Order: sequence, then C-alpha cells, then structure tokens
Amino acid sequence: MLKRLISVPIFFTLLLAFASVNRSEAQCTNANVNWDYLDYLERNSAGYSTYITAGMFANMVQTQRFTIGTNRVTVGTNFLTAAILGENTTHTGEAGSFGIGADVSYNANGTITLTFDTAVSNVQFSLYDIDNAQVATITAFEGATPRAPVLTKPAGGNLVIVGNVATAPAVAQANTSNVATLNVAVAGPVTIVTIVISGTAGNFWLSDIQACIYRNFPTNYYQVSEPFTGQPAYILAVHDLNTIYMVDPATGRAVSLYTDNTPRVREINNVAYDPYNKIVYYSIDGLERCTPAGNPDSVKYLRKYDFNTETMAEIIANVNNAPFNIPTFSQGLETGGAAFYNGSLFLGAEGKNSSSNSGREAMIWRIDFDASGNPLQASQAFGTPGDNGGGTSIHDWGDITIKDGILYDYNAQGGAALGNYNIFNMQTCAVTNTYPGLFTANKPRQVAQQWNGNLVWLHDSITTYNGTNVLGSPKMRIIASSGSVPWVAGAGDATEAFRPKADFGDAPSTYDPVALSPALHEKDTALFLGQVFTNDWDWEWSKQTSTDATGDGNDDNDGLTYVSVFDKSFGQYLVQARVYNNTGSNATIVAWFDYNGDGDYDASEAITPITVSSSPVVQNVFLYWSGISSPIANGNYTFLRIRLTSASNSMGTANPTGYFNNGEVEDYRVLVDNFPLAVNMLSFDVKAVNNTTARLNWRTVNEEELAGFGIERSQDGINWSSIGFVNAKGNSQTGTNEYVFNDLQALKGQSFYRLKLTDLNPGLLRYSEIRNIQINDVLYQVSIMPNPAKNSTTLYLSSSTNTDAIVVIHDMQGRKLRTGKYDLKAGENSLVLNNLDQLPDGMYIVRIIAGQQIINNKLVIGKSIY
Repeated sequence: MLKRLISVPIFFTLLLAFASVNRSEAQCTNANVNWDYLDYLERNSAGYSTYITAGMFANMVQTQRFTIGTNRVTVGTNFLTAAILGENTTHTGEAGSFGIGADVSYNANGTITLTFDTAVSNVQFSLYDIDNAQVATITAFEGATPRAPVLTKPAGGNLVIVGNVATAPAVAQANTSNVATLNVAVAGPVTIVTIVISGTAGNFWLSDIQACIYRNFPTNYYQVSEPFTGQPAYILAVHDLNTIYMVDPATGRAVSLYTDNTPRVREINNVAYDPYNKIVYYSIDGLERCTPAGNPDSVKYLRKYDFNTETMAEIIANVNNAPFNIPTFSQGLETGGAAFYNGSLFLGAEGKNSSSNSGREAMIWRIDFDASGNPLQASQAFGTPGDNGGGTSIHDWGDITIKDGILYDYNAQGGAALGNYNIFNMQTCAVTNTYPGLFTANKPRQVAQQWNGNLVWLHDSITTYNGTNVLGSPKMRIIASSGSVPWVAGAGDATEAFRPKADFGDAPSTYDPVALSPALHEKDTALFLGQVFTNDWDWEWSKQTSTDATGDGNDDNDGLTYVSVFDKSFGQYLVQARVYNNTGSNATIVAWFDYNGDGDYDASEAITPITVSSSPVVQNVFLYWSGISSPIANGNYTFLRIRLTSASNSMGTANPTGYFNNGEVEDYRVLVDNFPLAVNMLSFDVKAVNNTTARLNWRTVNEEELAGFGIERSQDGINWSSIGFVNAKGNSQTGTNEYVFNDLQALKGQSFYRLKLTDLNPGLLRYSEIRNIQINDVLYQVSIMPNPAKNSTTLYLSSSTNTDAIVVIHDMQGRKLRTGKYDLKAGENSLVLNNLDQLPDGMYIVRIIAGQQIINNKLVIGKSIY
C-alpha cells in the first residue's frame, strides 16, 4: 500500500506554531521513514529467527537504523524478543493521524528512543491503540536542551492529554478504531525523541516518522566523471566471472581493468564505484555456492579495489557484525545490487530463498565512511518483500542505481516472470512508479548510470533505459577489446560512470588551453613511446601541469633518451624517438616543437606525420625540423610534444591536443643555447645502485675544446652543489665517449643531478638536462619486543620493498652466535627469534642486513626476569 501523510486540522495548527522556529541552516525539506518500504526487523517468525540469533538480537533488532532523506534515525528499544512484532498492517484505524499503511507493532511496556544523526525540525509521528489504561510519555531534546512535544488526538479521541503525558481510559479499542490514537509533533530543532509506554501492557503501533531535514540529495552527482572531449562516456561492469571492465555504451567495447583472483572468488557482484575517491566496492559470489556442502550464506564480506594504488582490500569481514548489523539470509551477499551515491555505498541483500517461501524482505543498506575511507555504520534505506511466504517470488535483485535522490530498482524476479522497474523516491521513502518488463525484450537486468545521468541497461548487450520500461535500440553486443580478458556470458553487475586514468601531456597549461580537451591517450601496452613496457607508463586522472614537463613524475619510459639543445644558429632541430608498435597495424607519430616560443603548439610547428609499421621490437624514429627561425633568447627554454597513436585515428598536425583511445603523449623541455661548445650529449641517465649509491652514465660526441664535466647535485632542484669533476676524453676514433660517475654518498629521498659542461676557454659552459632519483632505506621502524627476553622475542620491522634479510646475533665481543635468513614483504613484518634460553644471560647485538643497509639493535636475555 502506498503511504501518505493525511492532512487534518490539527496539522495546520502545528504548522503555524512551527513557522516561528527558524533554523540558521538552509531551508529544510520533509523526509519520511515509511514502513511500507522498510523492514523493521524481528526474530519471531521462522523466516528471521534462523538468521537473527539471540546473540545478534540486541544489535540488529533492539537498535535499528533507518535513512530519513540524507539523515539517519536510530530506533532503539529495551523490549525483549517477543515484544517486537515488526511492521504490519493489522491496525487500520488511522484517520486523523500522521500516517497510513504499515506501522511497527510492539507488545510490551518500555522505552523507544528516536535518535537523529543531526538535528531535524518538525518531527511528526503517531502512536496507535494506546488503550486499556496505557500511558504514553513523550520527551524531546536537541543535545541536552529540552524541546517541548505537542500531543494531540484526532476528533473523537478518548486519550487524556496533560502536557507531555497521554493516558488512556481502561477500555480496550478495536484495531479498526482511531479513538486511541496519539499524534506527536516536535517543532525542534531536535535530535532525540523518547517514547515511554507504561500502565497496562499491551499492543500498540508506531506510525511512519516525518521530519524536516537540512541537507538535500545532490543532483548531477556523477558529473565528476565527465569524459574529456571525444572520450567515451564509460560505465563499469563485471561479467559473470571475476573481472571488472569499463564499457562504452555507444559501441559495446569493453576493456578489462581488474581481476580478483582470490581463491574463494567465483563471481564479483554488488559492484559500486565512488567516482570522487576512485574506489570500486563489491561483494563476491563465492566458491562455497559451487560445492554440494557449500553454504552461500557464509559469503558476508565486502571488498574494495583502489584505482589510485591499484590494490585490493577486504574492508568488512562480516556485515552481520557491529557496527554494521546487516542481516544476510539464504543467499548471503551474493546476488544483491549496489550503487554509490552522496558519499555512501548502497548495498542490497537478498531476502527470499530458493523455494520463495521465506516471508523475508530484500533490503538496501546505506554504508557510510569516515574521512579516511573506513566504513563506519549502516542504515536501512529500502525494504520490499522477496516472496509472499507461500512459494511466489515477489522480488529478485537485478541491480540498482541512484539518480538525484531517486533509486531505480531493477526487479528481475527470476524464472519466467516478467520482472519490473521500480522507481523509489529516497526523500519520501516510497515507490512512486512501477513499470512491468517484457521477459524477452526488456527484462530488468543490470543498470548503470553515465556521468550526465543517462541510464543504461546491461546484460550480454548494452543499451539505454529511459526511466520507465523502454529500452533503446539497437542493443550493442559487449565485446572485450584486444588484450583484455574475454567477456564471458552476461553482466554480473554494473555501476556508475567511470573516467579512466590516461596519459596526459605535462607541459605548462598554455599548451593545453581547453580543460576538457588536453592531449590524452588511453593505455595500450602494445603501443607506446620508450624502450620496454615495464608498467611505468604515465597513468593519471588528469593533466599534471609543470614548468619543466615533469608533472608526470619524470616518466622512466621516455621516448627520448636525451633532449637535444636547440641551437638557433643552425635553423634546424633533431631528436630521435624510440617507438614500440606491436598492434598488428600501422601507427602514426607526430611531433610539435614550439620554436617561436608563444606557449602553444601550432600546426606550422609540427613535422609531417610519420607512419610506424607494426613490429615486435622497438624502432627508432628521427624527428627533424629544418629552416626554422626562433626569437627565443639564449638560456631560455621552450617545449616539444610527441604523440603516437594508431594510424586509423587519423592524427595530423592539427591535433596537438585532444583524445585518442591508444598510444602515448610526452612533453619535453628544450634548452635554447648557442654557446660555442661543440660537444653534443647523446644520453644522460642516473640510477640508484643501492640505498647509498647513485650511478651517473652519459655519452657524448665532438668533445673538441671541452675541459670536462662538473657533477652537481641538489635536494630540491633549485640549490645545487658540486660533488665531483670528470675530465673530458677528447675526440675519439669511434666518435663517441662514455662516462661513469658514482655518487657514493647519495642523499636519502629524492635528489637531482646535472652535468656542468666546461670549455677550455674560460667562461664558456652549459648545463645538461636534469635527472632525478629516489633512494629510500629498505628497512624502517625496527623494534624488538619483549626486550629483555627469556625464551623468545619478536623482531618487528617495516620494509619498503620485497627483499631478503639476514639476521645475526652477536655477543658483545663481536662473535657471531646465530644467523638466519628471512623473506621480507613490503610493509609490516614480524620475525620470531626462538630458543634464546640456550644463550647465557647478558646483552647481545641483533644485526639486520637488507641490501646495503645494516641496522643494529641491543637485546637483553635474562632467564630470571619473569
């Protein structure tokens, strides 16, 4: 039954009273807790008692949390099991009250406390069947400040009301009567309303709860995932196995992003994506379901995959446990739906069983997070019967999405049933429309939402959904792109808009003047600039502007081994790029050199597009500009951009910016310098040899009149110091010279290096390009506990990488007593040292050796210390 608030004369009187109450926050909006579309848990019926045990009762039933718009209300009671009967429609005498439809039934004396997360105004609800000498006492507070409740009764009501107390005459009333109704209103602002029932114990009911809340649902929530110009408006989806894809609804092209190969995983389900923190949440359809003795209900854990760190973590081990208190039934968390909206995860849990005779409800729970992304609590946002208790399926999750505070519920119903599309208003807590589906044409399946709010229907094909029961045409078949995990069967789940990481140019912002149309490429491991693909490809959410074209973090896979100095006097410029194209088709490379220094890549400054054939090996491509004249003063810099993509994308000289679906873009800062130093640098690299040494390698040609190379180092890239000098070898017969310099006292953390090229003629010099490295200690946070120790102790240490460690115990004379080798993993490690009682009492040195790092700790062994 669709519920509504009834207008009665007393209601308007209360509104006039409330009009004088002003809230300093924004104007509030009414929201409801509507028991027709929520499940007030109890454990008396057979359908629930198996799953809500006595141990869970206090958490799940005596303290229940429900969304009310964007707010939340906790309904706490001290009633025992038999006294909580859940929501029902047994009481029908609701004329002149604040609600209609299902109400929550209790059968005892005791206390009910309504606690709102943040203050609300104009709280309204009714208590039904306060009869037979029962007494209802109502109090309200905002924090510690009392708020006066207003108690009224409908016309013909027989309650005696004095202040905040209503007393019933010693007469029982029928469930069809409204004379024992108590209407409660609190102007507020209020955070706590308490209901105390005393006198003669008996049945009574709590109606819907209405309150005016101060924070509305956001609109256009997924606009943050707006694609760049020309980029597809992707959504995330998972096939009927364990891989998450981004899918282009316009073409059906699917690109695999992440596979959960955890041994327990059979299928990923309940997928939801946080587009602000770039995290996808999901549950699993576990292998337990595939074994004869398996119990699907045991699958109760929730996971996340962080696209920022590319790591997976289990964030809730069991949703049944506090503080979440989400009941799961015959199917666990395997076959629900999920969405992420307004900073919260909305997670569906199936209620019905395979025989469709459970009498339970399918529910959606809102899980909130703290500022660090840790799950905090859960509250019920939607509940609907899963079956009628007699063998007929009423609801079977397809999927859900939320748009501007409206929840779209794809009710698949299973089997040969038609299914339907339910439209649920999260503010009023009511289903406003239900549209039947046609089994063969548009049966509810999976639903996703694009960045602009367009809804998408998804299974083995994909198409649009108009918000009723009409699907778009044609349906595009989902096909995994080359190099992706194959798409298997239909979609297991789908979720919100997704804008993937990409490779961007990182020259100053003037080179990408339109924010939504920078130079960007989607990742393709078969087509890139550089020597070898080692997963160090630039992969970012947006363009990282920088003054020296290193905003992407000094990509280690540069297409240029060295950026040539631009000597204006020659009127030409040449660089050699390394290109890898193993796509099976031709690719195109284009480069732009801003030799006029206007902060833009002009088509006139580009080379003619060069075709790069497919090959399993890296190819070298010369990029050459001739007949150019530059106004840039010596000693200044300009910028170079190189782009590579498939020839089928038709990239030309007019495309220094914009989107391509594969390939790579790289920007380089170019020094303008025509000092008469003949030497040319062919390459310059710096690498960390270990955690104490940095090795510099460089190659040159034409060293006539060159004195040598000063080695300079900087902690910040601004302030430089000299750490050495290498004499020039002069012109050689082979034409090239190679040099090596080892910095044996390399700085910890990030450091920068450059070469100072010095001529034999005093005053002539120039600098090389800058290179940087990162050197971290392998081990950190090392401790021994207990210390002193008796029989054993534990060595706790953190490692920055996976590595081997040797642990040696020395006595104070330096003699080696014991040696052990351990495998360390990146992160926290604990190494147990046993049989210490075999050593004499005294002080020892525990030495840990990892790579070039040596750490010594003192250990006291004493057999009589405990």
